[in-house]
Amino acid sequence: MNREQSIEFIQAIEDTKSLERAILDIIDELKSEGSKEIADGLEQLIPISNNRFSVIGQKELLQESKRRAISILKSEPQFNHVSEKEACCIVERVLGNVQLYLQDMFKRQPHTKCTDSILSMQKCFDIGNEYDLQHIVYALLRAVFPLARIEEYQDAGACAVRKDICIDEFDIAIELKCTRDSLSAKKLSEEVASDIVHYDNKNIFFLIYDKARIIDNIDVFRDTYEKTDMSKNVKVFVML
Repeated sequence: MNREQSIEFIQAIEDTKSLERAILDIIDELKSEGSKEIADGLEQLIPISNNRFSVIGQKELLQESKRRAISILKSEPQFNHVSEKEACCIVERVLGNVQLYLQDMFKRQPHTKCTDSILSMQKCFDIGNEYDLQHIVYALLRAVFPLARIEEYQDAGACAVRKDICIDEFDIAIELKCTRDSLSAKKLSEEVASDIVHYDNKNIFFLIYDKARIIDNIDVFRDTYEKTDMSKNVKVFVML
């Protein structure tokens, strides 16, 4: 089957076991034709019964797994032989330099031949809350990871948790926070600790815009949470 036929076949499947068998067959075909990256992406969905969507019911599990499989099949190869570790390094580089992007894009004097639209954008730009930050970071990451998704909900048992940005093929979750005067340092710490506990991803990244300057010691704050759970790869970035 070609890519379009595989997508049509997946769309018609009505149970998770059949979907899993179909994905395994498609993986074999992709590997035989040399499409290793797409095959690797599909392998992240197997076994379906044990993936992170298994707690939300079989119907929802089926639909979500089909959606993800089709999304991967529709994508064009972006990385050849990029490992999970290398993907994490890329995310670290992006998050660690968001502040430089913001400074150059919105603070640096533009070229004299730039149009007034750039100047107007610079004059009114401000990050007011975490949703503003999410919008910017998601756009940056999508340029590198086309399969990145925004606002994924995960059933955590007693409650549902919302992840700001997910890159499923590399098991990455990214949480964005923007401090405010009404948010205490204690509350921020509780939120970060809770996210680390409840998120089921192996790699969890935090980007905190400390707009209200509530973090007294950034190095201590970072070290505290990067060492909270050694079974997970946790990285914390703070920008001022």
